[in-house]
Amino acid sequence: TTVLQFSVQNMDPPDAVILNCVSGPLLELSTKQLSWGSVDVGGVQSKSIKLTSAGGEAVVIDLEGVLITGTGAEAFAIPVETFKETLPPGHSMTVSVLFAPTDVGEFDASLEIASNSYEPAVVELNGLTAPDALFDANPVDFGYVASGTEKIVTVSVDNVGAGYLSLDPDASALDDTPFS
Repeated sequence: TTVLQFSVQNMDPPDAVILNCVSGPLLELSTKQLSWGSVDVGGVQSKSIKLTSAGGEAVVIDLEGVLITGTGAEAFAIPVETFKETLPPGHSMTVSVLFAPTDVGEFDASLEIASNSYEPAVVELNGLTAPDALFDANPVDFGYVASGTEKIVTVSVDNVGAGYLSLDPDASALDDTPFS
């Protein structure tokens, strides 16, 4: 896509028109959204975006204006050193966006690429972490329990993965056992 501006002048014969074309810088993105599936807390996954100078002039990227903003911005990173500061017409570059969650949850942010382009360059980012339960590795010792009595022992379950962990107390895993 090229950005064009036209000026029209009437000439002889009266129905002839001259079009003067002026083309400016335009930064096109290969996608407007990047989404990550389940990523473990502490893990890192990378996705790429292709940036193309689609106008008639070079796109000049303001490296200080390459920002990730939003409530989940802390979970994303972009190595700015992979950016070329100037992208001549018709040239492309591929940059990576990293999703590296350090906490459990869903993360939304926006990658904004400041440049001299006619159109703003914004990519919506979304990442999710998935649950992973960690049960105490030590066996549960009930000691001696007399028949017809009960003994309650607490078992610790920690969510060490990504996402929200939900335990169903009505699960049938304890059916046909002397436990409840």
